[in-house]
Amino acid sequence: MAMSLVISGLAFTSASADETTESDFVVQEAVEASATGASDDAAAIAAAAEVFDADDSASAAELVEAASATDAVALEGTDDEASVETGTLQPVDVTVTDAGATMSDETGVELGISAVGDATESELVDGASVAQDVADGTDVVTRATEDGVQLVAVLEDAEAAASVDFALDIPEGAELVEQEDGSIDVVVEQQVEVADPADEARADAEVDALLDGVEDLDDLTDEQWAALDAIEPVATTTETVETTVASVAAPWAVDANGEALDTSYELDGSTLTQVIQTDDSTAFPVTADPAVWWWVATAATCAVQVAALVAPFIGEAKIAAALAKVEKIIASSARLKKAVDAIGGLKATLRLIKKAATGYSSMSKASKAQLAAVVEFGSNALSEWLGIGSCVSLIRAF
Repeated sequence: MAMSLVISGLAFTSASADETTESDFVVQEAVEASATGASDDAAAIAAAAEVFDADDSASAAELVEAASATDAVALEGTDDEASVETGTLQPVDVTVTDAGATMSDETGVELGISAVGDATESELVDGASVAQDVADGTDVVTRATEDGVQLVAVLEDAEAAASVDFALDIPEGAELVEQEDGSIDVVVEQQVEVADPADEARADAEVDALLDGVEDLDDLTDEQWAALDAIEPVATTTETVETTVASVAAPWAVDANGEALDTSYELDGSTLTQVIQTDDSTAFPVTADPAVWWWVATAATCAVQVAALVAPFIGEAKIAAALAKVEKIIASSARLKKAVDAIGGLKATLRLIKKAATGYSSMSKASKAQLAAVVEFGSNALSEWLGIGSCVSLIRAF
């Protein structure tokens, strides 16, 4: 039996708040979702490793399927090139050739990732592309995922190099920013409209005054609607912010027994190297994965949706009515009200959502957790009444 190791590092990650009860509400720190990283089914990994054959592409694909917790989306095409449209947030086109993949979406932004080396051959097996001997003793299995792509290196035996190089092709002007958890964000600069705080307070006060005492928005007269529409839009300034358009998930690696191995990234320009710590006790094959998660279109759409609510159009009647309706929905749910109050109210929550769309990487863990809690308890209200479904999907992905 050939021994092998599976390593993984390029993947999008997601986070959510821990479950809470209405009687004991606590905003929890965001935690990594179970759908990323290595599988916790050591028996399945060991069984797949037992039948692994370095000359059999299907066995490599089966080992990766067992080792990864991330669900794959089947690629279609030929051994030379395969593709699929995926994306739970926004449509993402994934095209795979040899040991690499290119992602793009309707915004025209494109990102590529490929293992450095020359594969002896590539084969499409059960919807996954298997490139053999990309480096000595190393195969690379490329799979499309629900929101990106995953490249999983299979180290066949102890003779294989304990590191794998991946070349990243990122948008012009983008930067690779290392995160504390070991993940890598792809960050670009984006111009956004920022409301003047004093003028925003003025518009808020005028809207609140017109809606004061209103029990049912259907009772508003034509004159009241006209007065809402006539409120002067909030003054804004244009600022440049950093926006995360994609992320490389924190790396993971497991041996043939399903035991986790220490692994990390080293970044040199646009080359990302995953280093795996092995020793005499390591059971091969070893599996390791980099995976990339994409949210370019969703973040852009969210930013536009929230901008329409918080500035400069806060005086529009329909938006004022929607805000008032959601305020009532929030008041009727103790858990949702506590989640929104923890941020500082509905408008503060909307501003934090806008920040998530335009600068998620700069947000604190506490802010991310607060938003996750709001979405957990109020996703329908936010999506239906405020029309920010993209933001809800985006925060759920975090």
